[in-house]
Amino acid sequence: MKNWLKKCSVALLVLSMIGTTMPVYAADAPAAEEQTTEYQQTEGKTSESQADESLQQEEQPAEEEQTTKEQQSVGENDQGEAAVQEHEEVPEQEDQTEQSRMNYAYVESPYLETPDTQRIVVSWGEEDEYIDQMVLHVRKDDDTWEDWYISRSEGNLYLFEKYYEDEYQGGTYEVVSISVTEIGETTDYALSDLGVEARFGVNQEYDGIDELQPIDEDQEAAVAEDAANVSISTINEDGTIEEQNSIEDALDAARTDVLASTPAMMSLDDDSGISTQAARSGKIVVALDPGHDDRDAGASYYGLKEEVLTLKIANYCKAELEQYYGVEVYMTRTSSACPYPNASPAGGCITARANAAAKAGAKIFVSFHLNAVDPEKTDAEKVCGAEVIIPNFNWKADVGVQGQDLATKILSELTSLGLYNRGLYYKTGTDPKYKYPDGSLEDWFTVQVANKYNGIPGIIVEHAFITNSGDVNNVLNTEAGLKRLGVADATGIANYLGLSKEKVEWKTANGKTYCYINDQKVTGERRIGANWYYFDGNGVMQTGFVNLGSKVVYYNSDGQMQYGEQKINNAWYYFDTITGARTTGFYKLPGKTVYYGTDGKMRYGEQCINGSWYYLNPITGARTTGFCNLPGKTVYYNTDGKMLYGEQKIGNYYYYFDPVFGTMYTGWKTINKKTRLYQKNGQCVIGESPIDGYWYYFDGNGVMQTGFVNLGDKTAYYNSAGQMQYGEQCINGSWYYLNPITGAR
Repeated sequence: MKNWLKKCSVALLVLSMIGTTMPVYAADAPAAEEQTTEYQQTEGKTSESQADESLQQEEQPAEEEQTTKEQQSVGENDQGEAAVQEHEEVPEQEDQTEQSRMNYAYVESPYLETPDTQRIVVSWGEEDEYIDQMVLHVRKDDDTWEDWYISRSEGNLYLFEKYYEDEYQGGTYEVVSISVTEIGETTDYALSDLGVEARFGVNQEYDGIDELQPIDEDQEAAVAEDAANVSISTINEDGTIEEQNSIEDALDAARTDVLASTPAMMSLDDDSGISTQAARSGKIVVALDPGHDDRDAGASYYGLKEEVLTLKIANYCKAELEQYYGVEVYMTRTSSACPYPNASPAGGCITARANAAAKAGAKIFVSFHLNAVDPEKTDAEKVCGAEVIIPNFNWKADVGVQGQDLATKILSELTSLGLYNRGLYYKTGTDPKYKYPDGSLEDWFTVQVANKYNGIPGIIVEHAFITNSGDVNNVLNTEAGLKRLGVADATGIANYLGLSKEKVEWKTANGKTYCYINDQKVTGERRIGANWYYFDGNGVMQTGFVNLGSKVVYYNSDGQMQYGEQKINNAWYYFDTITGARTTGFYKLPGKTVYYGTDGKMRYGEQCINGSWYYLNPITGARTTGFCNLPGKTVYYNTDGKMLYGEQKIGNYYYYFDPVFGTMYTGWKTINKKTRLYQKNGQCVIGESPIDGYWYYFDGNGVMQTGFVNLGDKTAYYNSAGQMQYGEQCINGSWYYLNPITGAR
């Protein structure tokens, strides 16, 4: 795996180093004046020790113990109590200045136009040398600054990338200094002191761009020799070096291996966060991190120690994962000893573990922990279960999404063991000193921070409470219980990655994809890993809509059956979340009811369905109920979404809708010898009402009254037209006198 990573990295870095017009800036750099500070990215964080976290957690009321994934924190130390170490100035020792170990820095493009990506490669120290972090400090001509972080590394080569998208980013840029963090300490080097110049222009050339030359001829020759050696060699799986005739041959060799085995260059190009093609054809590296060690002890209770149990659980997880095809496990520690004794405890060691995992090609990082409370302050028997801490969604939000998906699958397996589901959560720091490059606040835990800088989803699995007798008896005090935890972790990871215990081989020929399981070509429907696929009679993997007889389903470009809402070719569809069957007809989604035609597409606007008219929101497709203003008319749809016609009682009022078009009626209307007056809002008039100089009376149903009517405080008379009468009136052969003002009899 690592040998292949070297080969692939060599090819990629050579492509950026050699295939460009800009020379390498290199120097056997002179001793630099350096200024050393504490490495604040990790030292400023609290320990991952859940024992420490529990001391604060127990102070919360019992009813607040349950955690949901919307919460940002459960039971961690308050940031104000974090073990932040104040950095101390290191006295300058003029006669003991450290020699810079920069071999060379290389800018791919002296000039680029947006949108485009700039790449800078730094060669630092020896190939087997380990550093915690490296940051380039880049200044623009308007005196604004950018910090560039490592995007990929191999040996002593470190690649930095920056995407310039908009015209406003135009200008000239210069790498002014470089910060290197080793063993928890950060040293800043000014490139001018190293005799190195690294400049480039974005949408703007600058003086001297055509005359850029390496520092001197000796350095140019040295760098050219270095690049040439890399460019014509590949490192085979057995570790032997194979000479190639040209750079192109070396790249072709790497490309060949990409198709066969690609752990290091997998792109995060699908919802799972792992390249499906890479999962098919090569090994995915999974980093398992047994939390704590002999220098940073975890929680302990009932005679059990967290650092001992997490290693056992991780080993059981490793053993189970290795039964799957296409996966390789990287363990951050394999014994009780701290794997990085020179790193600062907790934060520094965790960063070292994360960076080592990234160098090994890890695509996910799972840190194993156990939870605890202080039994002297909290009823430990009331606090139990499993929870998972995921990255926040600030900088690199996609990493947070991947972590959430991975955590969901692991937690599902853990709770199937009978552990209480405490949910997922993330915790964001509050100290403005700790920010990501985009200015957003960092995660609280170093596991998330360090891995996010490497573009890897890092999660912390709190398997159970070591202080809860139920959890202890269920899974913690026997090897069988610990193995159940490890197997559950592995199963969740395998489901996330789409792994299978069968021998699965994917092959592509003439643009057609085939799958072989245990050396047999697959045909028909087949579940492979966590996904369903369909292969025709010739074994060709199908994509798009497929009629399986009893149902129509959809397979994405990777051949995986899709579920739920899916937007396909600018149309929305819904596929049953269990069977994948394409839905037709009305379907209730969260917050709305929509309609899918016989072709499965969501419909919009006015639609005549089974003889009734409906209106579906033109943007969301939501079925409309109630009054709706359509062009030229107002109509009404009942609770089923059907348009209503004729006389309708809605609420406390009668309305009338055209019997053909459903148009809401206003004005006088007589139906079945009942006369009503419909106002501008469509409601019938109720009670006494003056209309065009006359008083009318409408009963509780809005029907216009005639004859004598008792209004409570008086009796009035309304003629056949419904109009109140006054003065002397002969009614049915008798004379009456009606008050000439009030109409009272």
